[in-house]
Amino acid sequence: MRDLVVRGCDVLVEPGDLREQVDLVLAGERVAAVGVGAAGVGGSAAGAGARELDGRGLLAIPGLVNAHTHSPENCLRGVGEGLGLEPWLMTMFGAGGDLDAEAHEVTVLAGAAEMLRNGTTSVIDHLWMTPPSPRALDAALRAYAASGMRATVAPLMEDRDVTDQLAAQLGLDVSAGLVTALPEALGTTELLAVLRHAFETWHGAEDGRLRILAGPGGVQWASDELLLGSAELAARHGGGVHIHLLETTVQAAACRAAFGRSGLQRLADLGLVGPGLSLPHSVWIEAADVETIAAGGATVVHNPAANTRLGSGRAPIAALLRAGAHVALGTDGSASSDNQSVWDAMKLAALIHNDADADVWVGSAEVLRMATTGGVRVMARGGGGAAGATADGLGTLRPGAPADFALLDRRVSGLAGAFALEPSLVLSEDGRAVRHVFVAGRQLVADGRCLTIDEADVNGRLRELAQRRARDADPLPAAVARAVGQMRALRQALAERGP
Repeated sequence: MRDLVVRGCDVLVEPGDLREQVDLVLAGERVAAVGVGAAGVGGSAAGAGARELDGRGLLAIPGLVNAHTHSPENCLRGVGEGLGLEPWLMTMFGAGGDLDAEAHEVTVLAGAAEMLRNGTTSVIDHLWMTPPSPRALDAALRAYAASGMRATVAPLMEDRDVTDQLAAQLGLDVSAGLVTALPEALGTTELLAVLRHAFETWHGAEDGRLRILAGPGGVQWASDELLLGSAELAARHGGGVHIHLLETTVQAAACRAAFGRSGLQRLADLGLVGPGLSLPHSVWIEAADVETIAAGGATVVHNPAANTRLGSGRAPIAALLRAGAHVALGTDGSASSDNQSVWDAMKLAALIHNDADADVWVGSAEVLRMATTGGVRVMARGGGGAAGATADGLGTLRPGAPADFALLDRRVSGLAGAFALEPSLVLSEDGRAVRHVFVAGRQLVADGRCLTIDEADVNGRLRELAQRRARDADPLPAAVARAVGQMRALRQALAERGP
């Protein structure tokens, strides 16, 4: 890999540190220098024969991190409009059906191309598979390897659902919904075997560009054996645990009914709350949970688009920030957020928490940190510990950091009129300004075109996949319709019961 000099660009090293009209110098896979004349003769950080790129009018930013998504949903966009999470899940799995290895390859490549073109260089894929299998997992990871982006995959696993206990308290039967939500469910031992294969085969592959996390589906969807077994495998291999937490009022009430305490407290009692734990959604956490998350060093992954689309509620991000908790940012899957744009997630994160009477708003600099270094923590790159999570500078453009970055055209409308850069990036930019993207010093996007993925071919295959599923799901099977009705009735009964 040749060294690279981007001459005369502006560099946002990290929020609050903008260097204007400087040279950005790469030596192999890492940032070597940032500064005026950094690539000049005498003391140049670049090696002989370094490639040069004219950076005038361009802005370098750290590569964005999508800290929570589900790649199979890239062929299920638009599913379940107007439904809350529980009936939406029934509808989505009813429409999705089984996914073979080719489907996983196509959905990963399509999502990777979309993210790369928008300046997202790292992703955490909470990969659901129907059914879970090494074959499906391997296909997804081979696709990420081919894409060139940095990917951390958490195989999503569930071995029970305690929602029936809440339903019984309300005099309801939700058995059809539970069966539909877990089609072809594997036993705990089989699930842990798939996770063991993932760690042993892929963790640290591609010179560390690919990583594995344990990925239990949710607190209410996992037995103690699955939670502890997953965490033990992750700890043994230097990974972390990525688990949905309390996305809806139904989930919060189901945990209370089954465990007699909050879902977060169940994780804490099992000894799982620590720097290697990441918690997508965390909408209905309690005040005590906020303090536990902050004290334990866990990371909440905020998914504002999906939470808004499904009417799940608004995560207490301002309270988490006040408590000193770590927060990352995710799109969630394209069946609930409808795209893989971290830019959309950033804008929503900066807007939906605004309250004119609040002491703390969620500002643009904080949102940029969520979308960069916050997401890096979720990868558990330091063996699940806080000290190593960002120690090498990933998520920044400091000298010595991995060279993951995007070059944006400051002459495009979203940035051309920028009075203040960071608010303009978060509130005005939508990815149209992204021109070039690099991961570990390798250029993956040039002049807006993805170099590692044939998008015309992949999107053609994706369209066929989506159309086939749409045909198979129309009309909605009777079993799915019953499940949707049961889950709607549960949500209504819970709302009528009140707190």
